[in-house]
Amino acid sequence: SNPEKFAGVVLNRLDFPSKEFGQDLLAARMFAMLFIILAFVQPLFNNKQPGQVSGQPIISIYIDNSYSMEAPAGQLRAIEDVKQKALDIIKLTENQGMYQVLTNDFIGNQLQLLPYSEAKEAIRSIQISSNRKTANEIWEKQIKTTQSNASDRKVFYWLSDFQKNQFDKINQIEDFPLTCISIKHSEKRNIYIDSAFIFSPVIKLNEDIKIIYKIHKSRDDKTDKSLVTLMLNDVVKTRKEIVWGNQFSLTDTLTMKVVSKDWQYLKLSISDPSISFDNEYFFSFYIASKPYISMINGDVDQKFIVNALKADDNFEVHNFQNIDLSIEEVKNSNLIILNQLAQLNQAEKINEWLKGNKNIAIFLPSVVSINSYKSAMNTLGLQSISAYEHKSVRIKQFNLQDPILKDVFSQLDKLSDLPSFSFYYGLSGYSKRAKEVLISYDNGAPFLLRYSRLGEGSLYLFTGYIAPSQSDFVYSSIFAPLMYKMGAAAARFQLNSYFLRSSSSLIFPMSEKNTDRVYSITGKNIKVIPPQRKIGNQLHCQLHESITESGFYKVENSEGKTVYQLALNHQRGESRMEFLDAGELKDALGYKNLEVDNGNASYLNNLKSITGINLWKLWVLL
Repeated sequence: SNPEKFAGVVLNRLDFPSKEFGQDLLAARMFAMLFIILAFVQPLFNNKQPGQVSGQPIISIYIDNSYSMEAPAGQLRAIEDVKQKALDIIKLTENQGMYQVLTNDFIGNQLQLLPYSEAKEAIRSIQISSNRKTANEIWEKQIKTTQSNASDRKVFYWLSDFQKNQFDKINQIEDFPLTCISIKHSEKRNIYIDSAFIFSPVIKLNEDIKIIYKIHKSRDDKTDKSLVTLMLNDVVKTRKEIVWGNQFSLTDTLTMKVVSKDWQYLKLSISDPSISFDNEYFFSFYIASKPYISMINGDVDQKFIVNALKADDNFEVHNFQNIDLSIEEVKNSNLIILNQLAQLNQAEKINEWLKGNKNIAIFLPSVVSINSYKSAMNTLGLQSISAYEHKSVRIKQFNLQDPILKDVFSQLDKLSDLPSFSFYYGLSGYSKRAKEVLISYDNGAPFLLRYSRLGEGSLYLFTGYIAPSQSDFVYSSIFAPLMYKMGAAAARFQLNSYFLRSSSSLIFPMSEKNTDRVYSITGKNIKVIPPQRKIGNQLHCQLHESITESGFYKVENSEGKTVYQLALNHQRGESRMEFLDAGELKDALGYKNLEVDNGNASYLNNLKSITGINLWKLWVLL
């Protein structure tokens, strides 16, 4: 009935709220402030009992970026699929913890813990790499990196296609959970060159040489035909169409001629659009001038060995009657043969030849002056002749890992014309020079030995008497190639091909005397100075992971002069498209706290249960 009075009462109430209303408002404001603080602090709720874990979450993720991850996995390449899954993993713990993003490269920020923003960028920048690591190398690197943080809340992930030939048992270093997320390839297709080599004991000008190669096709690949191309010095020499039929592995041969001297660059390639890194195979070889052989002959008829060498137009043979060779003659010689000398004199002169990096071969006569040979062999640091063994023996065993014999024998088990001898000389005592038995008789006694010393040439000793009346050695199929390799070895190896791997050790001959020079390896758009040391007349280099592309490379000295040529190939471990399933993976790794994702993104739930639940969005809403 009195509006003015009513309005006054209402205004009075609004200006001076009751005690109860004031408390409600204060509580609401305090709760609002609490939820704002919680939203910024982002407390983590873990399903484990308090006191069981401490510290911030540490998430270490290994992403396989090897060549097999180029293959498709659904709509994406496998590498893109794993990168997306890795982003999903770190997204669930955004800004909560620290992260390690590890690939096969093991470089830079992969070996430290990163905040969320840097980890996200590291995942996005991952590219396919030629590097490849074993399961233990990956696991130990993850443990070592995460040990820098004392947190108990650590979880490890491996995202890979899990090729069978890469993953084996890992050490039980820690008991942190490891989750393997297996990527399934939608196509397991690949055709590749497994290996290739020259089927020829000696590579000679204007003569046919055979290149034998082995190729493979994965079982899921339905390709009927493939084209194989052989190029020499960037020129196509021959092409051949391969019909697979029902086969998944083939060995075939291509033939060509070499018409020029010096370094030759050979590239074998096969057509395959699926995975490209193993479609090519490179090797280089050197065609030298004719080996210059200086032969010092004894008083007996030596025509058989001279004629055997001269019959091969690839030798330049010069005969002498005594050991007093001129300085120029010694300089030109690739190999000096002491051919059946009754007495071995002037051992000091022979020592000088060896110090000058000259190779020397000694053929023993039918009758030797034991005292003369013993004295000389002692001066040279060799074993001494001990006995005349009048036993019929045949050559049987070969050290095929040695560069002199490597590639000389292609099918040793099928050779039936291995030479025999009516007698030979036994040896006794110790040698001051390093000794290697290259060829042995069927009774185990040595026929050909090589004595060497750091920084000097090699001395080859033949213990059998090689005259045609007592042996068929000079007429056998192994004599000329063996002599050629011994002569050519003084200058450089003839054939080389290396695989790229972190442990690759390159060893090649080096004629330069300057031990202080630093050598670099140069290729297309790359120049590296590898760890190196010169030992005698050889240069030893470690590639580590400085070179990642296959192809041809030059070895250059500090003046930019090319002193050697290399052919580098990718390893073929990534080529076989064979992968471990869930059960096989558990058995292969043998790790107790291991879980394999079943393909329904259960790895995300596992992450929540291990790292906790963040309710910051709820705090904002409240």
